[in-house]
Amino acid sequence: MKNILQILILILITFHGYGQTAEDYFKIGNTKHKNHDFEGALSAYNKAIDLDPTLSEAYYNRGLTKYNLEDYYGAIMDYTMAHQFDKKNPDIIFNRSLAKHKVKDYSGAISDLNDLIILYPDDAKLYLNRGASKAKLKDEKGAIIDYSKYIDLDSKNWEVFFNRGLSKFNLEDYRGSIEDLNKSIILNPNDPEVILTRGSAKMNIQDNRGALEDCSKAILLKPDYAKAYYVRGLIKFILDQNSSGCQDLKKASNLGYTEADEIIKEYCR
Repeated sequence: MKNILQILILILITFHGYGQTAEDYFKIGNTKHKNHDFEGALSAYNKAIDLDPTLSEAYYNRGLTKYNLEDYYGAIMDYTMAHQFDKKNPDIIFNRSLAKHKVKDYSGAISDLNDLIILYPDDAKLYLNRGASKAKLKDEKGAIIDYSKYIDLDSKNWEVFFNRGLSKFNLEDYRGSIEDLNKSIILNPNDPEVILTRGSAKMNIQDNRGALEDCSKAILLKPDYAKAYYVRGLIKFILDQNSSGCQDLKKASNLGYTEADEIIKEYCR
């Protein structure tokens, strides 16, 4: 019996000595995450949290993993838990704002970004993201203010000029929109969506030749761009190029742009 007890004690000591800790599983999760094995990372972080429910880094990294797996609600919950145990890491709140934006909780995203902007008023990306959330809430004027603040801090980002141009377009400030879209195109000449948006703005100020040129440029860059064919078809009707306009509308319809169908029925025999 004494020998058996000694063997059992030895086994228990051995298992205790080589058992993996929360930190071990956390490191395993990090490696798997780095290798894009997100399911494996998730399993490792779960084990780390089971062993140490206060390990903020595990909650945070599990949130990042869930975000990559498009489990945005799960990511929000993990970021919130991570924040409970670590109030000083701004990345937790920033990434939570991204997840909230993904689930269309734009007000929640704005709230998180407001908190960060108080602490980091010169971080340009915070204004860009808050502007994007405001635009989703149709607060175009608020979005423009945020995009402008971003531009004050960093004037080399073509996307922010595009976003501000879109907000001005939605406010029917077409000339102001064109100015921003021009700047966006200078920084990035080959984005078909920006070029088409400028074409649409030009159409709204009756610069139909310029609008036609932009639509054609967008199609050249993206030959299957259904909306560009649609807009160009409308412009050709304005310019009395009805036959060519019908061709563009039919092309748009064939590419799945259903808004063209009613016009084709009425005007293209």
